[in-house]
Amino acid sequence: MIQSRLTFWGKWTRFGFFLINLCVIIGLIMVPKNKPSIVELGCFILAVIFAITMSLIVVMKIRNISVDNNKISYKNWLTGKLRNYNFKDLEGYITIVKPIGIVYKEHESIILIKENKRIGEISAFYYANYDKLKDG
Repeated sequence: MIQSRLTFWGKWTRFGFFLINLCVIIGLIMVPKNKPSIVELGCFILAVIFAITMSLIVVMKIRNISVDNNKISYKNWLTGKLRNYNFKDLEGYITIVKPIGIVYKEHESIILIKENKRIGEISAFYYANYDKLKDG
């Protein structure tokens, strides 16, 4: 069985999730009880939108992955929800190369397909042992 290991960016994304949500909570506590200015209100609204976006990215993209001889398992690290897929039930997979910013030119991802739907992804951007997961 092969377990996933996060890259620096995968770990940083998880850390950012907690940091941003902590900032929003602190912002809620520290918002003055009297009438806040438009700038304070605007900054707070942007922080909330950013926190929700980061939360969705973290919850949707970064999962603990286990690859066995017959199946692949995705476990959401935040909710603990586990999904198992047998390889014989999958229709196949697609390998894509995604561009990422200026620093990282591109990275490879494998998208698993079942019943013409995308059910999971293994990305070299988030997982340090991507090659082992891919070959596993």
